[in-house]
Amino acid sequence: FLADIRVGDDIVEVQTGAFYPMQKKIGHYLQSTDCTVTVVHPIAAVRRLSWVDPETFEIGSARRVAGERAEAILPELYCLLPHLGDPRLRFRLLMLEVHDFRLQNGARSRDRKKGSVRYERMPIALLEELDLNTPEDFRRFIPEGLPSPFTVKQFSTLSKLRGRNAYSAVRVLAALGLFAPTEPIGRAMAFEIV
Repeated sequence: FLADIRVGDDIVEVQTGAFYPMQKKIGHYLQSTDCTVTVVHPIAAVRRLSWVDPETFEIGSARRVAGERAEAILPELYCLLPHLGDPRLRFRLLMLEVHDFRLQNGARSRDRKKGSVRYERMPIALLEELDLNTPEDFRRFIPEGLPSPFTVKQFSTLSKLRGRNAYSAVRVLAALGLFAPTEPIGRAMAFEIV
């Protein structure tokens, strides 16, 4: 495996997309080396969008659209469950302001989104850096007001993570020792906050 950056016993992997493709690489670093591994992951917290005409390449005016939240990392970490809690595995989230440029479809239909593609994404500003070095650092992702015990559905409502993403997030926080399985609530699987 080839590291993005290695300085002494510190490896830095920059991951802009899904974490699944780096699962074996991270496992290898943690099992076969003495290195500390930091995964740097940019998150588009503030997004501006401009449409680009495919014929003239004229750029339309920018408008603000929904950004991503730091909690989006939780479902991504599901593929790294066997390694979570390892003191040599760390994460750094770069909360960014970005400007997205989308190429309109050529059909000039009323729905710009249908058939459009991302043309370019440009980072504009670094808003914040979040370091997740210990399991305790992940406590920030436990939604305020979450009862204990709770169901995944209750977690989903408060965290605004839906479906499989909510389930994956709960499993990640459990692997980090922040949640523990408990007696079911009705027919639903339940966890308690540790």
